[in-house]
Amino acid sequence: KKDTLVLGSDSAKKMSKWNESCWKMTAFGILAITGLVVAWDEPWFSDTKHFWVGCTDFPCNHHSGRDIRWFYSMEMGFYIYSIPSLFFWETRRKDFLEHAAHHHVTLFLILYSHYVNFMRVGVMVMVLHDVCDIWLEIAKLGNYANSEILSTGFFIVFLMVWISMRLVYFPLWIIRSTMYEVISEVADKVPHIPREPHYSLFNGLLITLFLLHIYWTFLILKVVKGKLKSGKTQDVRED
Repeated sequence: KKDTLVLGSDSAKKMSKWNESCWKMTAFGILAITGLVVAWDEPWFSDTKHFWVGCTDFPCNHHSGRDIRWFYSMEMGFYIYSIPSLFFWETRRKDFLEHAAHHHVTLFLILYSHYVNFMRVGVMVMVLHDVCDIWLEIAKLGNYANSEILSTGFFIVFLMVWISMRLVYFPLWIIRSTMYEVISEVADKVPHIPREPHYSLFNGLLITLFLLHIYWTFLILKVVKGKLKSGKTQDVRED
């Protein structure tokens, strides 16, 4: 009877995690597709210098269309929901504090970039995050379904997307643009625009996200190490 209760408890926990990942996969999928539709035909999708074209005052006075504002509203709503969800409803994991920091920093970045009209940058930051998270949740679903083939296959896809988006594109394109291109394209051309505290605050928040990416990369590499040793894909954040 005791074994039956343990098995029942384990099944209930796994089902709870399954439902959580299904919800997140759906949410990130909708957000990623919406963000890509919004950004795809924009010049700043492929050239980060266009983040700053037309910015001749502060807050930036270049045009941000209704589609960008709708996308921002969707992302803002998701993170307003995600913070209490993390504290009260989601499965508590070992990186809880890091996730809490991530959600608060992200929500503040959304609000702040909306205020100063750095929304072109914001759209790209949110898209690259959402695209990664889709594959993470799919890989977790494969693991919860006890399918090593699916969990391993999708984890490999996730790993490639994570490295290319979070460790390469984010620092070498996005942060490089917010640190250097904004100076050459805006600050040097329109000297009356105040550089501080906005320059340091915005970049400080982006760098905080990048440091969290590095921390999670360390955890991901532990998953890879465990996979190579045992042949199983196991989330090291789980108890």
